[in-house]
Amino acid sequence: MLARHRAVEHVYRAHPSARGPLAASLLTLAEVEARLGLAGADQVSGYLATIDLVATVERFALKEDPTGDVVLRVVDFDWRTVRSVAAGSVVVAALDLAGSADVRERSMGLGELGRVLEGVR
Repeated sequence: MLARHRAVEHVYRAHPSARGPLAASLLTLAEVEARLGLAGADQVSGYLATIDLVATVERFALKEDPTGDVVLRVVDFDWRTVRSVAAGSVVVAALDLAGSADVRERSMGLGELGRVLEGVR
């Protein structure tokens, strides 16, 4: 389901003091991203329901910036499904990273998808 209905990526810049509270408000894949080698990045990345996008942007005073430090992956389907499928799923994170505008993230995502496919063969 998540492969068919991809998250829409939005990139913003946040004040450094907003990063922690913002990350706490998102569904993040920190453990999966750490496994993919993305841990420690100075970036906040996570999933957010479409209905919450405007309020989140306003609450944290986010500014659109294609080179920003905040990546919100916005989804418009059942939030419980997103949480259950995304929790610990390296494939979901890899799919989203493979579609990222960030070269490093895209490379990590494509590499992990390749490893997953090799394991299926």
